[in-house]
Amino acid sequence: MNWLNNLSITRKIMLALIVIGLLPAITVAFISNMQAQRILADEASTTLQAVRDNRKNSVQEYMASLSAQVSILAQEPYVTRALKGFVAEYNQLEKNNLPDSSAALKRY
Repeated sequence: MNWLNNLSITRKIMLALIVIGLLPAITVAFISNMQAQRILADEASTTLQAVRDNRKNSVQEYMASLSAQVSILAQEPYVTRALKGFVAEYNQLEKNNLPDSSAALKRY
């Protein structure tokens, strides 16, 4: 503080005015920064929620489409015959206990 005592009165007044002028500017900058961060976080949250809802609707529509396709296929006689044949062959494969098939079955 010894250097402050050595300054002339004009320099002291200039220094005081600069400090007094900078304090509100720094305060305004800090408050603006805080508000900008809050606004950006709110906008990001809103955007993410919109994306989430959009994806949710897309997945629900896709699942409904698949469900409709499965319902239609389940009514076809050739599909039921094919599934019965698949089950019979699978059971036969398990009974034979082939070494290659057991390794493949473990993977799936």
